[in-house]
Formats: sequence, structure tokens, C-alpha cells
Amino acid sequence: MRYLSAGLIGGIVCIVFAAMEFVSAEPCAPFELPKQFSAVIASGGKVGNNTAKVYVDNNKSRTEFDNNGSRVIQIGRGDLKVMYTILPSKKQYSEIPLSDEQARSIGTQTDSRAQWENLGAETIGGKKCDKYRVTTPASNDLKPAVVSLLYVDSAEKVPVRTIVGEGVEMVTVDYTSFKKGAQDSSLFEPPKEYMKIVLPVNRESSP
Repeated sequence: MRYLSAGLIGGIVCIVFAAMEFVSAEPCAPFELPKQFSAVIASGGKVGNNTAKVYVDNNKSRTEFDNNGSRVIQIGRGDLKVMYTILPSKKQYSEIPLSDEQARSIGTQTDSRAQWENLGAETIGGKKCDKYRVTTPASNDLKPAVVSLLYVDSAEKVPVRTIVGEGVEMVTVDYTSFKKGAQDSSLFEPPKEYMKIVLPVNRESSP
């Protein structure tokens, strides 16, 4: 099993939340993105073609996906500053500490510096969507501004598609089976009967 790096939370989910970390800098935001939900996401582009089930409850996230035929679950706990990687087939899990910045990226946190631009309406998968260009300024010289396109269901006000980057760097994420609401707290805990394993520390890639 190849474990994903501590800051990725399943790789796909970072892309999902990248577009959900923005709140309009205008006096009145266009809408409020849900902070508690479950959804199926399908991504394509730089991260490859992937499908995953995600659960989010404020600063907690859970991602379930397939890795070379094996089911993998990753749980991000922003409140505890840890990420759990769970292998159901082996009844094992690992725990990796997260930096403050990594912990803040979990769930639907907000950035008041972001700017929204309404690009009109577009139909995605048969759904009428409001299309927005969302730009958040760079936090430092090493991190450029992030620009994404966000397609939101005009009636339900939930994400339908996110596009981040351009050209070979572009990643597209589609959302289906989106359900708003509080999630069961047990989803964000490793099973008590599973054995905790300690991973070797890779100092070159550690946060």
C-alpha cells in the first residue's frame, strides 16, 4: 500500500475543498456553501481519473476510495490535527500529525480575501448552474493565487463541478449524490477493533 502524503487527505479531496474554501469579499456572499454534507466525486486531469465518496462535517472529513483493488479510507481531523489512513482489508490504521496549515485546510473553512465573479448560467449534466470564477490571493511568495471555476446548482446552491488550473495542470471534479446535513460522528473515528500501525518517518517529505 502506498500511503498518501499528510497534506492531501486522499488527493482528490484537496481539490474539492480548494473551491469550497472561499467566501466572497463583497458585503453579501452569493450563497453559503454547505459545511455538512456527503457526496460522490469524480475527478479527472492532473490527478488522474478517480471516484470517491466523501463526508464532511465542519472541520472533519472522510474519503473512501479504491487503491489498486483495495478499499482505503482517509479521515482528516482538523480539530485534532491528525489524519488517519484506514485499511479495512487488514483491519489496520495509521495516524499522521498535521501542521496548523494542513489542519485548517480540512472541511469548508473560509477565506474572506477571496473574490467572486459571476460568469452567468451554464447547464452541467442537465442541471442549470450559476458559474463563478473564484480567486483567492497568494498567502506568501511561494504560493500563487488560486483561481478556480465553480458551477453551483442554481436551485439547490450546492457544487456541481469545480475546475482548478489550466492546461496540463487542470483538474476537474464533478459532484453527484450531494446530500446536505450533519454526518454521523462515528464516520470520523478509526474502528476501535483495528490495530494502529506506526509508519516510518520520511523526513524529506514530512511537513
